[in-house]
Amino acid sequence: KVEMTGKALAALIGSSTVKDLYISRLALNTEDVKALAAAIPSSPALKVLALSHCNLNDEACSAIAVAVHDSDKVESLDLSCNNISDEGCIAIATALTGNKSVKFLRLWGNVKISNNGFDALADMLDNNTVLERIPLMAPGEYKNRIDAKLVQNRSAANQAA
Repeated sequence: KVEMTGKALAALIGSSTVKDLYISRLALNTEDVKALAAAIPSSPALKVLALSHCNLNDEACSAIAVAVHDSDKVESLDLSCNNISDEGCIAIATALTGNKSVKFLRLWGNVKISNNGFDALADMLDNNTVLERIPLMAPGEYKNRIDAKLVQNRSAANQAA
């Protein structure tokens, strides 16, 4: 069993050489996540943050959401297979509304996200034209609505390139 504190993770992403941080199946408590989140906005190089299967709850998700909002470097955020519900999903959607760096958001396997969370993601995409992919499990009508907006974002990004 591997254990790592939030302070150790924060020190790790404080390095100018750490661009991608993949953590899976590492049980992080809320205090660890808050310590990690506090370091994200000032991380000099972090582009990919993957925290799948880390037992993150809504409070932890909200801390990560605020941190990513305050970062202009993170391009990919993977929060798949955690304990995120509508509350955490709405926090992410709110944080990403004006975000200009995150292009990929994975929420797959967060089975507690329901219609309110999916609505928040779809509404967020009215103001976020950078996000290109959101793999998640959603009912057809929500998935179609979100996917249509993501196609528009990808098309706009391709035209700008």
